[in-house]
Amino acid sequence: MATGSDQSYDGDKQQQAAPKVQESQEAVDSSAKSSYALGSAQKPDVWGTEEGPQELGYSAGDMFGGISDVLSKENALISEFETKMREAMASIEEAEADNEQTFRAVNRALEGVARSSQASALASSLQKAGFLTEEDASQSGGGAGQWADGGSASSGGETEGTQNAHDQGQQQGV
Repeated sequence: MATGSDQSYDGDKQQQAAPKVQESQEAVDSSAKSSYALGSAQKPDVWGTEEGPQELGYSAGDMFGGISDVLSKENALISEFETKMREAMASIEEAEADNEQTFRAVNRALEGVARSSQASALASSLQKAGFLTEEDASQSGGGAGQWADGGSASSGGETEGTQNAHDQGQQQGV
């Protein structure tokens, strides 16, 4: 079973493929109508009154009628597929826009936390304790949410300590 990380939506490719569904529907509809016309053309006066040719005419009419019926049902299925496909495309695009807005809101909130008085107090305490030098702070821009490696709390930047935390055996499993 595929996971979410194995899948992605490519709007451009989907837009290129969508007209093919309509083309398929039109082709199936044309075939259904042509089959119906062929079935309707199987008239007794064309086949004559002899038993063999007459039976062949009836059988041909039934065959073309059956083909027309199957193609009409297939066309209805293609139509339903196209409707559902377009609904899914719109839903995915809407979800992507919502996700982007949510991501921006979360980033703004994290940036606010990184610039807060609590973050400044933490940076000051880290400097006083010797964990963060003034040089480190000035190299990274000096913001409260900035760290020695140029990452920030809001961008998901890692410090050497967080990069190596799993190697130090300090964290207990939950």
